[in-house]
Amino acid sequence: MQMACPASIVSNVGGKIPKEPWLDELQRANKCVEPLGLHALQLLPELWDDEINDLQQENSVISLLRSWLDLEYEPSLDELRPLPPDGRKLWS
Repeated sequence: MQMACPASIVSNVGGKIPKEPWLDELQRANKCVEPLGLHALQLLPELWDDEINDLQQENSVISLLRSWLDLEYEPSLDELRPLPPDGRKLWS
């Protein structure tokens, strides 16, 4: 049994005709004219920095955490305990 040289398979040096016709994937892609997956696209509303700042100031937990950050204050465990779990998670 004679083994084919890998180079002859790739470059078709031996003159063998491939069994399957060559497919140009780029031509196939050019034929696609419809959107493929817009079902997962969701546009979220944009918020400006001022709007985010106002929303954070309205939230009592976030406004407290921001004031600690602005003052570079390190709260004690006793000060963190009364915060809701989400507030403690944000601080950590």
